[in-house]
Amino acid sequence: MFTVAAFGILAGLVLPVTVLALIQVTAILAVLAAAVLSTVIMMLGLGLATAGLTNSPEHAQVTTLPVSLGAIAVTNWVAITGTEELTLLKRLLPGGLATELVLDAWNGGVPVAESLPLLLPTLGWVVISVALASRLFRWEPRR
Repeated sequence: MFTVAAFGILAGLVLPVTVLALIQVTAILAVLAAAVLSTVIMMLGLGLATAGLTNSPEHAQVTTLPVSLGAIAVTNWVAITGTEELTLLKRLLPGGLATELVLDAWNGGVPVAESLPLLLPTLGWVVISVALASRLFRWEPRR
């Protein structure tokens, strides 16, 4: 059985590392969740914006195809090549910064203080997509 002294010694050894690990995991998951959530909102906004340009339900998949393929291409490009080359271009395209945030959070290599400025341009794409959706998407009146 552990004595109170042995428990105190073990707690003193394990507790700081455990608390630090929990803080790090929370920060990583917060950045990851912010990147994923902003990407979902951005894609929903862009989807609604392209739906406003679509003539019929049959054309919807063709209208949204360039936006979807573009975001998928940028995401894969950043995920495969990293950001060593053409960093600014990759960060300016929709989905590029969000992918970088996800990769940084997953790898745990970038502190949260350096990741948060990357979230601002991603939120810019969210604002642009929501603004386009609110301007272009129209509900048809019910008959």
